[in-house]
Amino acid sequence: MERGNGNGSGASRLDRNMKERVRRKHMKDLLSELAFLTPLQSSKVWISDKDESSSDSSFLDLR
Repeated sequence: MERGNGNGSGASRLDRNMKERVRRKHMKDLLSELAFLTPLQSSKVWISDKDESSSDSSFLDLR
């Protein structure tokens, strides 16, 4: 971690914290927009044997 002479180190830490806060908000906004644009999908994937009409079908919960 960088250490300054006491005068500028607090300001540079505040500057880094502010930049990180802005970066996190930007990423959150991008992910929200992406979630809005992508279609909803089920979190379960069905797996069956060779015959799809088989009653031995099961599913995996991908949560």
